[in-house]
Amino acid sequence: MWSGDPPNADVKGLVVDALTSAKKPLSPLQARRQARLAGEQVKKRLNSEGYLDPKISVGVSVEGDLTPLLRVDVGQRFVIATAGTEFTNSNFVPINADELSDIVDRLIGEFAIASEVISVERNLVSALRLSGYPYAEAAKRDVVGDRDAANVDVVFRIELGPRVRYGAILYPNDIRTKASYLERLVAFQEGDIYHPDELALLNSRLSDTRMFQQSSALLSETGTETGEPNTEIRDIELHLVERARNTLAIGGSLSTAEGPGLNAELTRRNIVGRGDIFEAELTLATLDRSLDITWRRPNEFGYGRSLVLRAGVSDETTDAFDSQSLEFGAGYEVEEGPDFSWSYGTSIELVRETNHNAERDLQLFALYAGARIDRSNDLLNATEGWRAELRVSPHQSFGDSGVQYLRTVGQARYYYPLNDQFTIASRLRAGVAVGADSCVAF
Repeated sequence: MWSGDPPNADVKGLVVDALTSAKKPLSPLQARRQARLAGEQVKKRLNSEGYLDPKISVGVSVEGDLTPLLRVDVGQRFVIATAGTEFTNSNFVPINADELSDIVDRLIGEFAIASEVISVERNLVSALRLSGYPYAEAAKRDVVGDRDAANVDVVFRIELGPRVRYGAILYPNDIRTKASYLERLVAFQEGDIYHPDELALLNSRLSDTRMFQQSSALLSETGTETGEPNTEIRDIELHLVERARNTLAIGGSLSTAEGPGLNAELTRRNIVGRGDIFEAELTLATLDRSLDITWRRPNEFGYGRSLVLRAGVSDETTDAFDSQSLEFGAGYEVEEGPDFSWSYGTSIELVRETNHNAERDLQLFALYAGARIDRSNDLLNATEGWRAELRVSPHQSFGDSGVQYLRTVGQARYYYPLNDQFTIASRLRAGVAVGADSCVAF
């Protein structure tokens, strides 16, 4: 039975669930115990909704089956009369005191709903940390109620801690990666006011390099005074454990253009200690033998702006012609995120073709643009997921033949883990060359 302001449907449902979910009482004492437990749940819920002084009585109906009963007088819904903030371990007022007052003042005149009070408290702590107080924490708040006036006064107590400026970045001595490379991942300067997003960004960038099994950037446990009130300098300590430097993958292939063959891929990381990645891919097929080498220098032109150098040699034998080629290229690659990148660049290729006892030499100049999507679990040693890339390149040939054509190549890779040690890696590659009154698919 209810009296007072009508509670919402959720509170009514709580009473029904609390009373009906219990086992059928076997005695009046058990029925009263069930009613008392249900009353405690209802009181907590009413308190959380601003009904801070409900009157709840319990009883037992002995007519017919034993039935636990609750009589609930919800009383008045309390409102927040005043709200303020005190700093328990500091005599200093934060620089963003006006912002904090605005956050707290929004509670005044509102119902004393627990979730709203907790939300404001979290917003206070968050605002302080965003203003350079990384150690700000909420202490036990004071809530004093006036039963007659049906209102409460709320005082948030905050352990402020010092305001922090960044000190030096302390790099570990037991890693191959050079500090001059790691510095490019840092988005703040020594002496800047601490901001949690900046430290989180550094941690994210360390992870995105895929060079480390473990990585973290943390403020040092001790600080030094700056001469500013309640302000300290804290160094940033990097804790890094590098991955294994080499990955070797060997597999077979079956291509309608190249026939059956063997593929081997070698990845070597951090050759010069600047996060660089060296990749060599060897193909030994019935119709095609090739070696492709890529050296990627990440963050060469700023974070996410990389230099990519490529070289390749191939020997192709078909019924129509034989071809040997040597290629060099350089490109600019932009990583928009861990899953997507785009690039453009140029390449020069020297080709010798033999066709029906005739021989010709060609020099090919090409521009290219490409995009890559990576949904694998690891950039350097994938064991599950997939990758897809597309590259479009216009070519101009010189030498014994002057031809213009457009070459488009796409490929997709899929990785399926068999167990912790072995992974099935598959690749599908297709392309088309259009130009010179011809269209060739491969």
